[in-house]
Amino acid sequence: MRRLLIDFLGMAVGAALFALGTQGFVVAVKLGGGGVSGLALLAFYVFALPISVTTILMNLPLLVIGWREIGHRFIIRTSFAVLASSLFFELFKGMNFVPNGDYLLGALYGGVIQGLGGAIVLRFEGSSGGLDIVAKLLNLRYGYSMGNVMLVANIVIIFISWAVLGGQVAMYTLVSLFVSSKVLDAILEGIPAKSAMIITEHGDEIAERIIQEIRRGVTVIRGQGGYTKGDKEVLLCVVALTELVRIKRLVTELDPQAFVVVNDAKEVLGKGFAKLSS
Repeated sequence: MRRLLIDFLGMAVGAALFALGTQGFVVAVKLGGGGVSGLALLAFYVFALPISVTTILMNLPLLVIGWREIGHRFIIRTSFAVLASSLFFELFKGMNFVPNGDYLLGALYGGVIQGLGGAIVLRFEGSSGGLDIVAKLLNLRYGYSMGNVMLVANIVIIFISWAVLGGQVAMYTLVSLFVSSKVLDAILEGIPAKSAMIITEHGDEIAERIIQEIRRGVTVIRGQGGYTKGDKEVLLCVVALTELVRIKRLVTELDPQAFVVVNDAKEVLGKGFAKLSS
């Protein structure tokens, strides 16, 4: 029960930030958006319909369909996030934090705050509704990629924004969406890290130096060279981006003939990185 309360409180905080970024920055300079919120913004600019009301009305049929097709848990959390966002849209209505109606400032700051709010909602297993529900339904029923569905839908909405609001506004809207997506990814995936695979004949020495000097764990895998048939040791370790140079220097010092493969680690959970939690 305690975890459930924390999740709903977290979703409420995320919804508040998303609404603040929308009203205080995006609406303040009359930019558009993506998904259902983008359509709600267009309805507000063209017909003066309240963003909160339009958001609920557009999501309502999708929530009903989702209740039958997707599952109750997802829809209950999504419904809460949609209602919370709509409430905060009303509370923050009329706010303007952008001096002189600067499009770029509105797009950048609005994107950052919207991305932060959206990431918090997702962190607590919520959803903003709208395209999330459509994409999930099409994925479950027809196997379409959720990412591709949302991309195509947002492209259509951006073209509508271009026709209604003009080219300049549409381009700044793209800037806002790009910033928002990058902030969301950064928060959900954590600080960038690198995984290094080191193939060497001096595995014990290199592993000990990494553990002692860089304070990172190392997994040792015994292997064999396909050409030489000689014994090899494969060291696998995950390090922060700032530690990668130290790893390469250390390996070069101890075994200039080592073979090193470096990959992006999109998300790392466990000791020394993000906490592993249920």
